[in-house]
Amino acid sequence: MEKLTSWLFFTSNFDGDMMAYLRDFAVFLGEDLDHVWGNCEGYPAKGARRDFDGFWAYAKKYQLTTHAFYNAYPGLSVPRIHQLAAFKDLFDAFVARTRDGDGRSIDGLAEAFDQFVAETACFPSAFPDAGGMYRIPVPTGEIHRRGAG
Repeated sequence: MEKLTSWLFFTSNFDGDMMAYLRDFAVFLGEDLDHVWGNCEGYPAKGARRDFDGFWAYAKKYQLTTHAFYNAYPGLSVPRIHQLAAFKDLFDAFVARTRDGDGRSIDGLAEAFDQFVAETACFPSAFPDAGGMYRIPVPTGEIHRRGAG
């Protein structure tokens, strides 16, 4: 009788550390992960959550190298792109607040700009944590929380 084989194809685009990413899989999806991948050759018998080192070795053994991938923003992480988009929104709002109806600058533009710079000073340094989350203080004092894409 001919041996039939089947494949499990898993693909993911992740912007960060692969080990941290797979550890999150093991911690948050452990049992579900085991139900699906546990049917695959070489998967650790104890499962991903109880044997992360085995799961990591399994993932590395069966990982395929990607030969074609498009990155629209080389050098920028997804969380950083979101952060810069939030900064752009704040800057656009600043420009709208500091222009009269005829397009000229309002009186006190220099002071308003200094305040804007002070309020957005976190953008060069507030990089996301390992999970891809970061907090952005906005001028209203409200905290916006954005995740990785």
